[in-house]
Amino acid sequence: MNKTIYFLLIVVLISPLFMGCWDLTEIEETGFLLIVGLDPVENEEKVISEYEKETGRSISQKPEHNQMFSATFNVAIPGKIESQVGGMTGKPFFNITTTGLTNFKAVRQIAARRSRKLNFEHVKAIVINEDLVRGGPMLQHISDFYIRDHEMRRRANVYITNKKAKEVLDNKLPLEELIATSILDINENHNAVLSMSAPITIGEVAVHILEESSFIIPRIVPYDGDLKIAGAAIFLGRENTMLGWLGEVDMSGYNWVMGEAKNGIIEVNYKEGKGEFFVFEVITMATKVDYRRKNGKNIFDIKVRAEGSIGDSWLHDVEISDEKAIKELEKLVEEEIKAQANQIIDKMQNEFHADIFDFHTKVKQKQYNYWKSVEDDWDGEGGEFEKAEININTKVKIRHYMLNEKLG
Repeated sequence: MNKTIYFLLIVVLISPLFMGCWDLTEIEETGFLLIVGLDPVENEEKVISEYEKETGRSISQKPEHNQMFSATFNVAIPGKIESQVGGMTGKPFFNITTTGLTNFKAVRQIAARRSRKLNFEHVKAIVINEDLVRGGPMLQHISDFYIRDHEMRRRANVYITNKKAKEVLDNKLPLEELIATSILDINENHNAVLSMSAPITIGEVAVHILEESSFIIPRIVPYDGDLKIAGAAIFLGRENTMLGWLGEVDMSGYNWVMGEAKNGIIEVNYKEGKGEFFVFEVITMATKVDYRRKNGKNIFDIKVRAEGSIGDSWLHDVEISDEKAIKELEKLVEEEIKAQANQIIDKMQNEFHADIFDFHTKVKQKQYNYWKSVEDDWDGEGGEFEKAEININTKVKIRHYMLNEKLG
């Protein structure tokens, strides 16, 4: 055999032994970061003064919209996660908090306090205090690091809290080992809870920031020792600043408009003032948005279709097996859905002036030349979105219902 061919064959056979381990990091030397919580610091002037003394660096000339923040890192302890099955006690995670003007500096400061280097590949959630993202472009600065870092995966969910983010990281569900799994498991229920919005990832937030389109981020709060995800924070696309909150009723209307009300339930009044109501449970639903421009006006026609069942009845003297009665109940559900949808649309057009429904994509698709002339003035007070005509049409079908049974 030719010596050259023989040499190449040996190289091919032994090369796998030298590949794949060049950048190996031992698990014992790594801190697996699961959640990041970001809060404004209290008494910023004092913290800055202490920071300057400690680091020897003056930050008095920091950018106007930048502010010192504290970062709390929720880090898994692999050994304790594995030992839970064996009955050993102790939390399988720990939290560590540091302060900084940038994400990178805050992370690197941890290396001076812990032996393990933080690894971002398994980050599940980023929780941000609302005070950091109101009135300035801090969301853009915060998200930049988590998009730019080579270890970060863009699937990490983002949440806004009106409490301290650090407090969120101190709570977990009783049956879960980790806070991260608690949050993800709650979020999986969003299709069945109208007050919840679908999760949004850091990658999706970055796209909204790049496109300057308005959007919402789910709200998370510590709740009586548990965690609750309901409502959402509103962000104006042009400025990427938080405008305010959507409450739980607002979120119900939003989910009807967006077609995200699958498996949700809605309580419907039967007779005002008499305390009679029933619960409609959605089995299937769909929303269709049609756009047209007529006589210089943007018109959106939203058609909401839902099928479901009566899941709970508090009605008196109503025979729900009667076809006429069912038609009456269907009409009441249609009116309630329409009222919830109109409430959120009115709030977004006249209070926050932000197109969180992505209606602008319809305009861009069908009237591109017109869109290019108004894209800078679509959102915001006095914008084209505020002036648009939005019509809601609802159609409900009650497919299944429980018959009244006479008790012995």
